[in-house]
Amino acid sequence: MESLTICPNGFDPSTQFMKMESCWKYMPDLLDQAAADAECLKYNGATLVMISSCETTHALQQYLRDKGVSRIWTGLTCNQTGVPTSCYWSDGRPSTSVLQADPGANDFAPGSPNVTVGECISYEESSRHWISTNCGVSMTFVCEVPPTSNDNCTYNYNHNCYFPSNNSLTFGDAQKSCAQNCGNLVSIHSELENRYVASLFSEPGTIKIGGVAPSKSTIIRSDYSNTVFNNLHTLNNGNCLFMDVNSDDSTDGLWYTDNCSRASWERGVSRIWIGLTCNETAVKTSCYWSDGRSTSSIQADPGYNEFAPGSPNVTVGKCISYEESSRHWISTNCGVNMTFVCEVPPTSNDSCTHNYNHNCYFPNNNILTFGEAQKSCAQNCGNLVSIHSELENRYIASLFSEPGTIKIGGVAPSKNTIIWSDYTNTVFNNLHTFNNGNCLFMDVNTDDSTDGLWYTDNCSRASWYVCKRPNNSKCSL
Repeated sequence: MESLTICPNGFDPSTQFMKMESCWKYMPDLLDQAAADAECLKYNGATLVMISSCETTHALQQYLRDKGVSRIWTGLTCNQTGVPTSCYWSDGRPSTSVLQADPGANDFAPGSPNVTVGECISYEESSRHWISTNCGVSMTFVCEVPPTSNDNCTYNYNHNCYFPSNNSLTFGDAQKSCAQNCGNLVSIHSELENRYVASLFSEPGTIKIGGVAPSKSTIIRSDYSNTVFNNLHTLNNGNCLFMDVNSDDSTDGLWYTDNCSRASWERGVSRIWIGLTCNETAVKTSCYWSDGRSTSSIQADPGYNEFAPGSPNVTVGKCISYEESSRHWISTNCGVNMTFVCEVPPTSNDSCTHNYNHNCYFPNNNILTFGEAQKSCAQNCGNLVSIHSELENRYIASLFSEPGTIKIGGVAPSKNTIIWSDYTNTVFNNLHTFNNGNCLFMDVNTDDSTDGLWYTDNCSRASWYVCKRPNNSKCSL
């Protein structure tokens, strides 16, 4: 007996008068197009509504009339003005597929598509037209999922049951586990199914999917189903397919290959922030690390795989993230939220509280002149601090929790000449302003662009200071 076709809980059949094509859920919240699409994803991996026929258009008109709304977002976006073939639905179908299947379908309004107005498309209930709209406009929307058949499984989508697992298993072990539920590792046959599978996980991580890829264009599925959809982005060592989920970036839902012995589900991250920023598109020499080194320093290892194709691209963002699967550096909008890794240099053992890069540091909030501060430091077998890199400068500024001015252990006869009180060589100069007097000072925790910059003033000026000595050094007092 044929299973009854149903909609998931909370969704309505698209029409009662013909074979059910899809299930709809009206969302009264006013959101921009991207936020609306993200909200739909929370409901069974749904997309914004897609229009597939003249009957669908009529059914949608009736559905909205009952809701009392005039315009909604659709899952259609366009890339060129006046070119309907440049418009694609969320499932990857071109908009022209509607007209080819049903020439009577009423689609674009006069003057649309027009990407100068906006790349996103809204649907107007009164005219049944698709209208180019600024993607940032807030409006209501309808979410869409395919109908399914009745089953008591928790995750029921498009006539299939899905069983997400957080157990970390190899390909063979995972396939064996699936077989115990009368199934196989998941095969994915459309953009919509790919989106649904990714939505099954609430945390960032990596999942194994049921396929092997001898090449980028060839996928063999473990359930022997036909390959009608290929989302393979990166072909690495190994042939088993993996997908990153909830990565909060452009790699989310993309597939890549790795060794079949790799275990997953793996809670993890696919992208992290790194300490690299770029100032020009396609100019790698315009990119600098947090310590001031340029990326050209990688020339020490010419085989190193660095920028992804199309990066650096400052129109995307000046900041650079690192992608684990491809080992690429990727231009990224600096405002994106992402996990990160912090780095400090190794050091040697010493009982001092502030131990950094084989030196001990002694921050002091006493207000002393240069001579008094140097004498105080000598009592700890040290000198007023000398600073030899951008990273050390950053570390010293971090020793103070309140805004203030500290004295550092150098004198500057000129802006280009610094003499340190511990007689170390000058390999770093952060002198920004040359005033009266020759002793060096630095503002800390100023919350502005002067934070960490040096300037000169009279040596008799009293201020906080920092002492420094090499780890485990001994002296005769």
